Amino acid sequence: MSVCAAAAVLTTAGCNGVAVQVSYRNADLVAMSRVDKYLALDDAQDAIARRQMQQFFVWHRYEELPEYSRWLRSLKPQFARPMSTDEFERVIAELERRADRSVARFAEDMAPVVTSLQPRQLAHMRKAMDERTRELTKEYLDPSPAKQREERFDDLLRVAERIWGSLSAEQKRALRAASDARPLDHALLVAERRRVQDDSVATFAKVQKLALPAPRAAGELIALYDRTRPSPDPMRRAYFDQVMRGSAVALAQLSASATPAQRKHALEFLESLATDFDELSRRKVVASRAE
Repeated sequence: MSVCAAAAVLTTAGCNGVAVQVSYRNADLVAMSRVDKYLALDDAQDAIARRQMQQFFVWHRYEELPEYSRWLRSLKPQFARPMSTDEFERVIAELERRADRSVARFAEDMAPVVTSLQPRQLAHMRKAMDERTRELTKEYLDPSPAKQREERFDDLLRVAERIWGSLSAEQKRALRAASDARPLDHALLVAERRRVQDDSVATFAKVQKLALPAPRAAGELIALYDRTRPSPDPMRRAYFDQVMRGSAVALAQLSASATPAQRKHALEFLESLATDFDELSRRKVVASRAE
């Protein structure tokens, strides 16, 4: 859950520098609110979770953010010219690789919390996840297919405009066509969500039942994550791959049509994020707000 919060912070590309830094500094609080929602920790567990959460974010701030800054700057020569679909796929793959590293560290840091969970908390977790899955099912499946395509295009447009700035009407039409060319089956998303939910509850229950020590619990959490990317279901895995490929195609087409001013915007965007991460990584972390 903390990794999800961190990922959300790292994708606040449309924010100005102050907003990005404020969001990151509050990421541990956002993450803890989600942990408490799903696990209903008691006071002692909450104190441990906050300490471990801070430990994770200290590592992320001082070890990962400088790497993100260097990587973002290394992308500038590519964004200064038209990029291919394969290049965008490699950018996406690198983001996933960096997420893998954060998940592994997060599992290690938060394992002491997972090993302390009681049956009542696992029951609470299942109930909370059931409720969230119902909400997502409604969100994904209630809109008409046309509305689903429109919402998905809006998401892609926001990413594109964060990178390249304002797009022309012709660029938006081309981006919409490329977006709509991607397969669309939200039922597969919902089915995968349910599978991950059941796997998560079973994994946490296994840790509790076997009273696994923290290192082994961390291994179980990492294995759980590995089973989510890619999906073990061949049909869903193929679908997600096709959607990702289609997104890379759309971004490559937009990159090819970018004007000099838009390329300049893209380079400034990368440098701005890198500078924000540099600033965050230089700041001293204050004492845990849990204490």
